[in-house]
Parts: sequence; C-alpha cells; structure tokens
Amino acid sequence: MTAALGALLWSAYGGVSNWFSPWCRHPKSSVHHLLLQLISLTSRVQTKPVATTASGSAPKDPELANIGTVTTPVEVGNTLTVSSEFADTAPLEIRWQQSFRERSDTYYQVAYTNTSKSNAKYYLFISSGKLEDFRKLDTANGAEGKITFNVTADFQYGQKDKSGKNRFLVYHERDRAIIMQHRFVAAAWLRYGNMAGGFIDNLPGGLDATKMLETMNKYVAP
Repeated sequence: MTAALGALLWSAYGGVSNWFSPWCRHPKSSVHHLLLQLISLTSRVQTKPVATTASGSAPKDPELANIGTVTTPVEVGNTLTVSSEFADTAPLEIRWQQSFRERSDTYYQVAYTNTSKSNAKYYLFISSGKLEDFRKLDTANGAEGKITFNVTADFQYGQKDKSGKNRFLVYHERDRAIIMQHRFVAAAWLRYGNMAGGFIDNLPGGLDATKMLETMNKYVAP
C-alpha cells in the first residue's frame, strides 16, 4: 500500500515539476518540500523492496556491456557510430507529463562510440518514432555494419554533473526537452540493470529506484 502511494507521489511530483517548472522544483517551494517529505516517509515505511534488477533479457548489443565512465563528453560536431544491427533491439518505455497529459514512447538504448574522442563509449536513446530519421543520418552508407553520424543540435543530452561526465544522448522530438533525465536512467536500470552506476557513486546492490530518482532532478538539455 505504501509502495503504491510512494509511486503515486513520484508520479505527481514529476508531473507538477514538468507543468510548473522551475518554480515548484525550487528547494524553498512549499509544494516541492511537501511532496519530498511525503515521498521520504512512504519510502521508509514500505515493507516490500522496490525492484532493482533487470526484469527483461539482457540487451543484444554486446557493446552495452563494455561501457565505462566517460570524462570527455560528446559534443556537437563529434562523429559517432552505433551498430546498425542492434539499433532497435533494446526497447524501453519512457513516461512523462506534457501539456497536462500523460505521455509515453518506446526508446531504444544503444551504445555509441565517439570516434572523435578516443572511441569513448556511452549510451544513446532513440525514439521509436524517430528511428528511420536517425538511420538517414548515416554518412557512411552502412559501412562495416555501422550507422556513422555527426552530432547536431537535434540531439539532447543528460549527464552526471556540470563537467559533462557520463553524458548520454537522446534523439527524439525537440519539444520533449521537458522530460527529466532520470526517466531514462531509471528505465535502463530497472529493465536491463545498467547505467545507474554511472550516475550514483558507490551504488549498493540494494539501492531502490526511489532513492536513485531523488538525486537526479534534471531535464534532458538541448
């Protein structure tokens, strides 16, 4: 019961944050303070742990298992590659609030290789509705089974901190910049058991999704 209430409060918190940003997310906001107090209370008294491991099969793209910390952030103008074969094989459902409505879409999680910066590897999320447009960005005509593309302002991003550490990319409709970045990290963590360790230091095995979300109150950025 309390777990369900906590989830409902998180949904309300995300929705209110999206509708009235940045006012209600300000630490001195009464709405912000009240919701976080209630969420904290329900997370302490719940009796069943929140799922913290992958609920589905592992992604088929083997490069997703080879991703480490990235301290040289990807930038506009960099040249990246992703596997053409695995571009649509790790689906995740992302939910958010927009224009007073609940929205959702399937995104594909893939590993990008930044050939402009020592072949650094990290995560890219591609909206299912933009997959074909993404494939058209290929500048090498599928050479070596890869999609080679240049990063433009059409990509948005999330990152661990202001230095750009562990910067991931998102390719979707630009009006979705209101989606908070924790929605991508949480979805990847709960479905495939990856990504969260790059955003939370000393991630313990028993960390639940609620505590993770509390640390990531940021939007994907243009």
